[in-house]
Amino acid sequence: MKLLTSSLLIALTAFFISCEDSTTTPIVSDLVSLDIITTDLTIYSTDKYSVRADVGYNDGTSKEATSELKWKTNFDILVYDNSLIWGGLENGGESYLAATHSDFNDTTTVKIIKLTSFYISPFDFNTTGEHVLIAKGNFEDNATDRLIVKNIVWSADNGALISVNNDIYTIEIQSGDTNITATMFEDTNSSSPIAPQSIVYSID
Repeated sequence: MKLLTSSLLIALTAFFISCEDSTTTPIVSDLVSLDIITTDLTIYSTDKYSVRADVGYNDGTSKEATSELKWKTNFDILVYDNSLIWGGLENGGESYLAATHSDFNDTTTVKIIKLTSFYISPFDFNTTGEHVLIAKGNFEDNATDRLIVKNIVWSADNGALISVNNDIYTIEIQSGDTNITATMFEDTNSSSPIAPQSIVYSID
């Protein structure tokens, strides 16, 4: 009986030691640096971009830690969400982007290129069913015909249904005339708002 008890104690001790060895090391353990990899970003106000930050340890190793950090910015000008950034409702401007963890932090500047005009891409809906909605924009740096991904709102009448998945908008239209309207930076307080654009699709 004593031998069985001793064997159980040895087995349990080995199990707990094994569990302790597999515990994940916290991010703050021996942390010596935190760096946003890309600095002084310039982005378009209607697109989205990935950002990344790494942390370094006193043993010389480092790792990507973007999702483990706290991020701050001016959300009127710049939006951060799950390692992605895009322009806010101000349509252009400049904002800070800061990553922090414990006593470590890093900050970068993000410049947002303003949209100056846009249009609904002119392709024909000649059948009923589901179609992709596309708009393209022109910008203050003279870039033209760039695909618009963010800060656009689509609407339609005649019973058409609009859905969005991963920033791709689709419309399911019926027969007859359907008025489709695209609005940029909806509810924005920008001093130079951009007029909505509309197009009518006719299907017999």
